Amino acid sequence: MTAVDSLIAQAQQLSPDELELLVLRLQDRLDEFASPDMEAAWADEIERRVQAMDRSEVELIPWGQMRQQLGQP
Repeated sequence: MTAVDSLIAQAQQLSPDELELLVLRLQDRLDEFASPDMEAAWADEIERRVQAMDRSEVELIPWGQMRQQLGQP
């Protein structure tokens, strides 16, 4: 079992609140590696997608439906 597998096994035992806290802290850690160029590119992409939604150019699919399409419970 790898260290990651061990961490995943431990994370599966956490309460929803603890799991949320873990995810937020991991995201904070990942943010340390983000470059300014990457952040700017994501901001541009988010704006492009929001504008496409505002213009009704895209079909929005509820998360539960998408999970089913992906074969996830």
